[in-house]
Amino acid sequence: MKTTGIILAIAGLVVLVVYILYEIFKVIAGIPPWIKVGLVLLIIGGILVLISLIRERIGDSKKESFKGIKK
Repeated sequence: MKTTGIILAIAGLVVLVVYILYEIFKVIAGIPPWIKVGLVLLIIGGILVLISLIRERIGDSKKESFKGIKK
């Protein structure tokens, strides 16, 4: 349940960031369209890398055993 909540929160954040970037790029008329597309793809790629790192960390934390650590 917690993982699903995190994924949904990140997905919502991605939608908001893409929309904000779209509105910002709409206002800035002097930038060529191919640069706008490149920046959006760069940001989306960074977000996807961040999501994959978070998912990997969540998966690794479930596999870790702390048998030698006293509580």
